[in-house]
Amino acid sequence: MEEISQDGASTLLTGAASSEISLVKPDPNCYKFSGPGSKFAITADILGGPGFSPKSYEQNSSDDSVYADAREATENYQYAWSAGVRINLHHRSGVKGSLGFLYSQAGDVFDYTDSLATQSTTRIDSFFAADGTFLYEETSQVLILGTLIKKIHNTYKYVDIPLLVGYEMPMGRSSIMLHAGPVFNLTTTHEGQILDPMLHPRYITDGEPGAIDIYKTNLGMSLYFGAGMLFPLTDHLSWLVEPSLLYRLNPVTLDNYPLKEHRHYAGLNVGLRYHFK
Repeated sequence: MEEISQDGASTLLTGAASSEISLVKPDPNCYKFSGPGSKFAITADILGGPGFSPKSYEQNSSDDSVYADAREATENYQYAWSAGVRINLHHRSGVKGSLGFLYSQAGDVFDYTDSLATQSTTRIDSFFAADGTFLYEETSQVLILGTLIKKIHNTYKYVDIPLLVGYEMPMGRSSIMLHAGPVFNLTTTHEGQILDPMLHPRYITDGEPGAIDIYKTNLGMSLYFGAGMLFPLTDHLSWLVEPSLLYRLNPVTLDNYPLKEHRHYAGLNVGLRYHFK
């Protein structure tokens, strides 16, 4: 019968304990790469969360200050959120590249009151004789004084393609993530109402009667910056948390519009990463 030394038993016990711990919470630094000769690994992220995307205005001239103040007074920031996916190619050194799809949406409330509003209506008066015989009609326009109140929810939607480089550094059983790179806007859409340069409410929704055309449908390139943490859950899944900033290099308005309107986006992304083997 073969004997096992005390040192050998201690080694076996330590190995078994390590195996049990690995089953409970895997080490992401081990399962990213399939073997000693493998230099690359592929993962996929699905993420989303709340954000913050207020407007700011840059005036083309000092004469536009009244208009800028009027827009700021009538448009109140309400909400923002984003959702997206990324495919990541990791190198064993920790460097990685990512290609993704990002959808973001921001909402404002257009709150407008005009206490000097008027409404024109048509009044038709009919006249009859004493015996009830119809004589004639008179048509007149009547001007009604009143207050006009508008409270409309505006939405701004953006579809972007991030092309990022990053680095992941182990910290215990978790990892720190850093991302940066260009983001290319595919399209933007908008709906609701704002004040035009004459301070009249106008639609910004495409196809609406009298809509004002001031917003671009494509914003070109922006810059993305993100930093977060990765926490292992199973052999194939990790939980990620990543605050991020999307800095739009160009204004969202057309060049002939009196104000240069900027709308950046800061958000908190949470989601899951799937590790392919």
